[in-house]
Amino acid sequence: MIVVFGASGFIGSYLVEGLRKHKRKVFAVGSNEKTCDWNADITNVFDFHHLPNKNIKAVINCAAALMIDQKTPQQYYDVNAIGTYNVLEYCRKIGAMMVYPMTHSDVNASQDLIITEESPRYFTVNSYGTGALPFITSKIAGAELVEAYNRSGLVHGLVLRIANVRGVGSKDTKYNCVFHQFIEKAKVGETIDLWGMRKTVRDLIYVKDVVRAIIMAIDNNAKPGLYNIGTGKGLTIEDEAEAIISVFSPEKKRSLITYSPEKEEVRKHSSIFDINKACMEFGWLPIYNYHSALEDMKKIMNNGG
Repeated sequence: MIVVFGASGFIGSYLVEGLRKHKRKVFAVGSNEKTCDWNADITNVFDFHHLPNKNIKAVINCAAALMIDQKTPQQYYDVNAIGTYNVLEYCRKIGAMMVYPMTHSDVNASQDLIITEESPRYFTVNSYGTGALPFITSKIAGAELVEAYNRSGLVHGLVLRIANVRGVGSKDTKYNCVFHQFIEKAKVGETIDLWGMRKTVRDLIYVKDVVRAIIMAIDNNAKPGLYNIGTGKGLTIEDEAEAIISVFSPEKKRSLITYSPEKEEVRKHSSIFDINKACMEFGWLPIYNYHSALEDMKKIMNNGG
């Protein structure tokens, strides 16, 4: 059996669906009564007494307080640090592998264009608002706890540092980010204006490839440690806009692209994730490119997803 915390969230919901599709026995812990088996709070140690404790192969902790949630510093540390500690203790007691999907924000200002697992943590909160510092550092604290349990031989723990994730149901729809703005404009053939010099590149991965990475890491009993999960490729904002127009614009009313180089580009830092370690250790490579991911997203949207 595989236990998934945060099963009602963005990645968690896709993960539960993917596991069940591949005939894995899943115990989903989350707030959706229709799709989850139990609603538990990872900050409450007593809630763990109600969870399965035998024949558990792996526990995946997708439960997190996100930057977009605008929590208090106390709430970020309670969920992302203390909550992760509680999940690790649960894994230790039942002898299960622990998988910790992690934000890439710990390297959001890295001096390395190509981010490897050895790239030192280097981040800034200047572009993200007042909630960024407790969010980023609380997620780092969770990752450090997993590594500490690894070094102590207490838990077989995997930390998956995930690049920028695309997919239907992502919480970034709440703040109407550029990606969703472009899709809405493309749907009606509205002009898309691109700011700045358009040289910044970002590694953008589809959520279903993230799910495959988690499942393959478990199935192949990947060695403990940190793994980058991305595409290994960088896309400019213009690459994104062109792909979005190709997929979402009506054939007879394609959006046009205009340019405003005098305006500051929203993205200010380039990064591409080296995924060779995940490939070598458990045979994972993404199967979606950016265009095919958008095509799949469109299909989900059209089906009411």
